[in-house]
Amino acid sequence: MSKGLGTKIAIKFDKALTGDVSGLTPTPVGGYKTDLDSNVSLNKPAAAGLTRTTGYEAGKAFDNNEATQWEPTYRGLTWLKVDLESAQDVMGVTLRSGSGGYALGYYIEASNDDTNWDLIYTATYPDYSLGSQAYVTIDFGEEKNYRYWRITITHRSGNYPGFSIVNYHGKVGIGNEEAFTIAGQEPLYTEIPSEVLGPLVDGDYEVASVEAHPTEFNTILLTMTGMGKFRNLEGNLTVTYDMTKGNLAGLGGAVLSFEEVFTPADLERMINPYLEEIVSAEIADLELSFIPIVHIVLGDGPYPNTGMRNEEDYQDGIFYSGPENYETIAASITGLEIDLIHVDDLDP
Repeated sequence: MSKGLGTKIAIKFDKALTGDVSGLTPTPVGGYKTDLDSNVSLNKPAAAGLTRTTGYEAGKAFDNNEATQWEPTYRGLTWLKVDLESAQDVMGVTLRSGSGGYALGYYIEASNDDTNWDLIYTATYPDYSLGSQAYVTIDFGEEKNYRYWRITITHRSGNYPGFSIVNYHGKVGIGNEEAFTIAGQEPLYTEIPSEVLGPLVDGDYEVASVEAHPTEFNTILLTMTGMGKFRNLEGNLTVTYDMTKGNLAGLGGAVLSFEEVFTPADLERMINPYLEEIVSAEIADLELSFIPIVHIVLGDGPYPNTGMRNEEDYQDGIFYSGPENYETIAASITGLEIDLIHVDDLDP
């Protein structure tokens, strides 16, 4: 590959790999209480602002058992909190109301210090309100990395508006994309010539995908993210694999953690002739001056346009053209795309 690309790394193993090497992507929230693999709140320490009595403690909402439930005191409006014991990537939450009452309105907050809380979600009525012993699954739309999670009930139905199921969903596994860490060094600046590139600084290159190599046996292919290209790399790349975060395996079992340091032989500045690149540009506050050709002035004079328009809608037209008269208008161009073709000997 050329340094101008810097997007892919191939890793060849001396034995065949088994199973899916492509990694595990975040699991969509769903599956209700049966989605145990992604339930990061199962049997975690819990607390509540109000609790009805013994047998209805806060932890009953996090045991994944429909037959048990947390309930606040009579007609209570309060909060229910869980400690995941470490910050976790949370995708969403599944809720099931108890038999004594349910929440019509509530909001979900998260914190990493149990003191400062960020608002994550506000339930809207009736879409995410709960019926008696009903399920609701809420997808946050993106991962939220927090340790403490709290639900505050604002509107209720029934005497004891509690929960029998509260499952916060994380990822099913982490996936090979995050099992690999790619690091190297690149110049602090990217100007040319090289003597002004500045000192070398550490760079981390994020892996976007892991897949089987399309043509090489026993080989996987790592592709960097768009922002994670190592095209400005100087010297070695370090590839690290963490077996606790990945699922690579062979006939003998799981692939052990490893670290490899290498110097890509072809990562030097090289000619990329006629490589196309599309960039977005924006032009604002553009001023144009031109000679007016035709002005239409509406007035109350005689109506000369018989047969063209009725007189109620269009009055007489006065046409004027003069080369000595100019007018200036303001205009802007947005979303301009420029298609560039590289013809030099530098990476794009």
